[in-house]
Formats: sequence, C-alpha cells, structure tokens
Amino acid sequence: MACAPELPAWDGSSTAALEAFYSRWSATGSIADSLIALLAEPDQQNSATWLLKRCCDEGVALTAGQCTQLIDCLPSLVDWPARLHLLQCLPYIDVPDAHAATVTAYVLAQLEHDRTFVRAWAYGALHRLGQAHPAYTDTARERIAWALEHEAPSVTARLRRLGVQRC
Repeated sequence: MACAPELPAWDGSSTAALEAFYSRWSATGSIADSLIALLAEPDQQNSATWLLKRCCDEGVALTAGQCTQLIDCLPSLVDWPARLHLLQCLPYIDVPDAHAATVTAYVLAQLEHDRTFVRAWAYGALHRLGQAHPAYTDTARERIAWALEHEAPSVTARLRRLGVQRC
C-alpha cells in the first residue's frame, strides 16, 4: 500500500488530518508496513508514529517482523513526539529476547530526556521490560524506585497508573 504521498504533516496539536487519514486507510487493511517504512524519513516520523500508536490503540496486531522493524528504528527517531509515540507503542510489542538489550538501552536513554511525558512513558516501558525480561528486573526496580522519590509528579502519576508502588 502506498500511503506515503497522502500522509499529512502533523503540527503537534490538531489531529484532525491524521484521524481522517487513519479512517481512510485503516479500512483498506494494515497500514503498519507503510508507516514503519516512513520512519526512515525524519520529516514523516511524528505523523507516522502517531498513526502507529493509533493502530496499536485500535488493536491492530503487529507481526513479529514489524515489531523488529520498529525496534530497529528506535535510535533514528529525531523529535520528541516520535519518541513518545513509540514508547507508547511498546506495551503492544512483544520484545524478543534478542532485542531486549537494544530496547532497554533506548528506554534508559529516554529516562534522561528533558520532556517529562517522554520520561514517564520510558519508565513505564522499563517497568514492562523488567517484567518480561528477568535480566532487566533489577535495573527497572532500581530506576523506578529512584523515580518515585525524585521525578516530576506527572512521571510518578504514570507509574502509579501502572500499579507501581513505593517500596
């Protein structure tokens, strides 16, 4: 499916054009492959990742190959909205053991981001990675314990929403 020419630019506020695009293309089948391919283009990343998150929220199941492609794209994400959207997609992605180190390294790097929402979702991703991959459980537990004591209220609220408690 060639959806790239129609992909609207996203100004970061109004999602009407993205919603209209999603409505048109989601009815024709999976758009995930096309959106993932657009992640190679920095000027398309914010729109493409927003739409990928919309797909995930709507229950579109990503294949193992698509999950791997998304993981491979993580280091090339330029703007914070694209990073946030893919962090928000991670709960829908089964991270294979072979890619757990890559994803964990990416998530740990996002814990240093200046945007609190990016950090909040990164802590959430780290929590899930620690649950799914025992090799990262201690790291997740330590970083989250620190966050609950020192992070911004929006970050701790996100962690509480995930059911993470102070020890």
